[in-house]
Amino acid sequence: MTPQDHNKTLGLVYGFLGGLLALAALVELVRVITLERELERIRSSTELKVMIPVGLLLMAFLLSTAYGLLRRKPWGRILALASAVLFVWLFPLGTALAIYAWWFLHSEGGKQLYAKSDS
Repeated sequence: MTPQDHNKTLGLVYGFLGGLLALAALVELVRVITLERELERIRSSTELKVMIPVGLLLMAFLLSTAYGLLRRKPWGRILALASAVLFVWLFPLGTALAIYAWWFLHSEGGKQLYAKSDS
């Protein structure tokens, strides 16, 4: 595989994870709206008041990472490396993604791909 292929693969994986998180949030929102008694539980739950913004931030982070990688932006590489550090603890799939991202982005092909980028 070429460095462009590895980069596209990483971008698509991060985009898939961000989209999956967005879909889960949408399903949960629909579930809460349809079950009125859930609304009362959520209004009184501090845990959910923290989880919702954290989930939205994670979704935005993953989608931004995917966009940056697919557009070959230098900040996309930085976000991918930062997310690799976070995902290494999610054994086994997160660990595999983290190792793959770290390996590719520190390889000669990955360095050259982002060194050529003007923006």
